[in-house]
Amino acid sequence: MASARTIVATATVLLILASAISQSTGQQQTVTSCQQQCYQTYLRLYQYYCKWGTICNYTDYLAQFYMSCYKNCNSYRPTTTTTTTTTTRRPWSQGSQQSSCGVSPVGRIVGGTQASDCEFPWAVVINIGSTFCGGSIVDSNTVVTAAHCVYTTSGGVTNSNRVTVKYGSSNQQWTKIAYVTRVTVHPNFILRYYDYDVAILTLDRYLEFDRCTSAICLPNAEADAFATEGCIAAGWGALQYSNPSAQTNLQKVRLPIVPLNQCQAAFRDTRLISDIKICAGDLRNGGIDSCLGDSGGPLMCSYNGVYYLFGVVSFGRGCATPGYPGVYARVTHTGINNWIRSNM
Repeated sequence: MASARTIVATATVLLILASAISQSTGQQQTVTSCQQQCYQTYLRLYQYYCKWGTICNYTDYLAQFYMSCYKNCNSYRPTTTTTTTTTTRRPWSQGSQQSSCGVSPVGRIVGGTQASDCEFPWAVVINIGSTFCGGSIVDSNTVVTAAHCVYTTSGGVTNSNRVTVKYGSSNQQWTKIAYVTRVTVHPNFILRYYDYDVAILTLDRYLEFDRCTSAICLPNAEADAFATEGCIAAGWGALQYSNPSAQTNLQKVRLPIVPLNQCQAAFRDTRLISDIKICAGDLRNGGIDSCLGDSGGPLMCSYNGVYYLFGVVSFGRGCATPGYPGVYARVTHTGINNWIRSNM
């Protein structure tokens, strides 16, 4: 049976509020400056309390103070200014994406290796209640993930207030948190076949791009993955199917693209494996693949040193099973590519 690559995670909640401090930062002129001052205040509090042995669970504390800062600074909105710039479009890339998309600052996933910190600054962790998936930043307030990650057992779309995005580091303990205001699932998504297994998360803020936070490029519709320099999948999911535990550090694995007809023959199903999908992995030997918890994460292919989002982790037969490659939503399919662009 094909398995979606979503994993259940547990988390503790540490209720620490310092609203008076964060409210005082609300006098800043912009959302960004307000939040930055608020974050620094909370970091100083964390360092003080941890020193005395009262609070030392950084991850839980981080989530709480980001929420508090967001609530107390959210009355500010970014101002719109008009500027004239000259940009050079990447090969295959079009539309409103910045020309700096897809650039790695560093010059599971089964069978892979640990990524360097910030090696893929568009890769994010998405928490949906008690489950988590991967995703990719495609512009400053838009994340692409798998539709099945945000689909409920009753057949509806998950409420946006249950979804958070962790970004800004390859180590989950050092990520920042953004909240989601809208969850949009591709209108043609069919869970039974994982058709059009793509969703868009609209964030509550515009992310500030830097070395550890940036967007991956979108290829043009029908761009050819076989013409690239190679493809990599990345995620924080399981290292083996029998032990579906999340990883602290982002994992990466280089995967060969499998021709559609070979993938259809492997699964013996031309309805399940159609041109809406792209397959990748070692078809004969297995051993390298995305796995549980990697759903929604990127299959990224490089061209002239620039990464493009060619696939979204969708499903597989186990993980890294010989004879069965991993299956991804094909971002270069016209019906997926145009839809993503129209919802950015």
